[in-house]
Amino acid sequence: MVRVSRFPILAFLLSVPAFAGAVNYAFLPTECFVYQSLTEASCSVDSFSPGATSPWNGISVSTPDPIQAGQPVADIISPVNQIPYSVGLYGSFRVFAPKELPVIAGIFNDETFPVAWDFIANADGEGTFNWNLEITAGDQDENSFSLLSRSGTGIFGQSVIGSGVTNAIAGDWTYFFIDISVSSTSGPFSLYIPGGQTIDFNPVVADAEAPEPGTIFLGGAALLAMAGLKTRNRRKN
Repeated sequence: MVRVSRFPILAFLLSVPAFAGAVNYAFLPTECFVYQSLTEASCSVDSFSPGATSPWNGISVSTPDPIQAGQPVADIISPVNQIPYSVGLYGSFRVFAPKELPVIAGIFNDETFPVAWDFIANADGEGTFNWNLEITAGDQDENSFSLLSRSGTGIFGQSVIGSGVTNAIAGDWTYFFIDISVSSTSGPFSLYIPGGQTIDFNPVVADAEAPEPGTIFLGGAALLAMAGLKTRNRRKN
């Protein structure tokens, strides 16, 4: 029997005062749960600021510990070696608008959002796995909109790293969901998305490194020296 754990997060209630008057809209973590896990496990939903697409902040999902993949009970039709082990996690976020209480939905005007993912699946032996990442938006009427859908094949012990940009979204949407699932017929495995390797929605790409102050000083001094040398040469001529 597959056990599913739900760990509601009270960030929505606790974060409201912090966002008031600071931004127009924000994504607030609400809950995250693991499905098809062999053992009881948990995952986390978090937010970070600033986000790449202003004025929105960024959100992410991760796992504090590796999650063991479960396997359905074999039947006569499907031999056990053909039934995949699988595991997944599902994070949800609520749109919050401090200036428009009570909150109903965020208003989007064809915005796009960057997405980045970095996770790893480990096993005792060699093998491959299939992964699928889905990011969707939803409203209070249970309508949904696909923002991003990616899938691929990975190798046990090697990180899966990638990035992309969502479809443009317009209209009023209340919820955002991040769903990552992994499966393999190679044997038992675990999925790990540690804090440093998260699935991020709306992350900011790091700026180019700024030069050291000493480098700036030396460069400026060299330019001044060259300017002085040109001035003296003009006077001689």
